[in-house]
Parts: sequence; structure tokens; C-alpha cells
Amino acid sequence: MSYASAAMCYEAITCPRYSSASIVKNGKTAQRKQRYLCKDCRRQFIRDYTNWGCVGAVRDLVVPLTINGAGIRDIERVLFLSPNTILKTLRESATRLDEPTYSRRVRDLEMGEFWSFVGAKRKPRWTWYGYDRQRCKVVAFGDRKKAGEIG
Repeated sequence: MSYASAAMCYEAITCPRYSSASIVKNGKTAQRKQRYLCKDCRRQFIRDYTNWGCVGAVRDLVVPLTINGAGIRDIERVLFLSPNTILKTLRESATRLDEPTYSRRVRDLEMGEFWSFVGAKRKPRWTWYGYDRQRCKVVAFGDRKKAGEIG
């Protein structure tokens, strides 16, 4: 009588953050997927994500797509991510950037003004602003008061 031995298949699982091989099983998710724990960095992860926002390689594409002119809705359709995930990724990458250094003196300042009303149209409020083209941001703003107006 001969018993056929079942072929064992072994697949190494590594931590997605640090590629560490010291991984242990750590329960199951609500969708009955196996959860793993990295002993080195204490990160929990699963192998087959249904939510593409959890996959780092997919999230890494958000910033390059934005730089190349894709809008949030375009990225949402192409990468199957939610708009909240896209915005969160952009905010996180923006905080890691250093603010460019400029001289304190502004060379070209574009001035503009606009008005709106507070409560009623008979109470208009004028606001002025100064836009610096080099920094691409508003560097000064304030209320414009009529001659003789107090407050």
C-alpha cells in the first residue's frame, strides 16, 4: 500500500514596511482573512487587501498623478481609491516637504480686492489682498475702510 505524500507549498511572508521575516499569525479579520503581525515593527497586516487604499504601491501613485495634472476624480476612477484616501495621501506628502526659502522682500506683488456683504447688502465689506507670484500664495490681506469710517 502506497501513500502519496501531499506536496507542501511554503511561501515566505515578509513585513510590507521593513521586509522583516519574523512574522506570526495574529487572528482573522471580520472578512475571515488571515491577519499577520511583524515581531520587529509590531505592524499588523493582511496579504490580500480588498481595499486598494491599503496597498502602499497604489497610494504611491497618487502624488505623481497629481503632479502630472490628474484631478482627484480622475485618480479615484483610475486607482479605485476614495476621494478621502487621495486627499489624506496628498496632505501627508505635503507635510513631508520643506517650505522653499525666499527672501523676505517681495519683488512682484499683485494687488486685488473684492467685496461681499455681512447680513444685508447695505452693509458691504471690502477686502484687499496681495498675491506673490514667486511664492504662489497670498502674502498680505486686510479690510478696506471708507474714508472717515471707523471700525
